[in-house]
Amino acid sequence: RMAMIPEDPSIDTLQKYLTNIINHPGEPKYRQLRIRSTKFAPIWQSPMRGLLLAVGFVEQGAYAELGCAQFPLSRDRVQEVAVLSHLVNQWRKKES
Repeated sequence: RMAMIPEDPSIDTLQKYLTNIINHPGEPKYRQLRIRSTKFAPIWQSPMRGLLLAVGFVEQGAYAELGCAQFPLSRDRVQEVAVLSHLVNQWRKKES
């Protein structure tokens, strides 16, 4: 069902976003992604959006946000993002 190909640059961008969130769970700038940005828009307008929604991203105005900006992400939420990152990597390896 995933309408992506392993070489799709959006997958690399998604992985970069996920890695930044994992490495910096207390930094809101990594958890607030501008929906209309040239790099994020293709992700948000694809099946990958469902993956982001599944780990807790919500649409707040012009941004897709994960967690409350005033607090770092919980360990459980960071773990969910790490699992998503791992699954995307596994899918990419399997498809290439």
